[in-house]
Amino acid sequence: MSLWLSDTPISIFVRDHFYIIPALQTAHILSIATAFGSAIMVNAHILRIGPLYGTLPGTIDRFMPWLWAGLAMLILSGIGLVIGDPPRELLNAVFWIKMTLVFGIILLSAAVQLRALRKIDAVVRLGAVFVILLWCATIIAGRWIYYVPV
Repeated sequence: MSLWLSDTPISIFVRDHFYIIPALQTAHILSIATAFGSAIMVNAHILRIGPLYGTLPGTIDRFMPWLWAGLAMLILSGIGLVIGDPPRELLNAVFWIKMTLVFGIILLSAAVQLRALRKIDAVVRLGAVFVILLWCATIIAGRWIYYVPV
């Protein structure tokens, strides 16, 4: 599949225009900052770490749209990066680990958000810790993609 994708006109276009990959990487990094920062704010409130501004529902209403928008931008910019260099991404085990972690972030963030609105208990707090850890692991895996030989 990666060889097929490498030969598509869009992949060739991305590779042939030197500014596209840096632009996609910039969008990807800014999206990480947006989504991870929002996740930190919501989960820190759940864990009662740092200053608490208002209620948890207010914090969720304020930051979760940014988290979901950041994740959407991450997916879009990530697709662009994969199109730009399919073998480096699709043949790399670390890429697939990262994708699994992203899937875990999406599922766990939604579950923690929904449960936290009803009741904050030990399960929700543990989920909040795991959301933060999954984000950290995902960011690290994202950096390792470019250093693991394919």
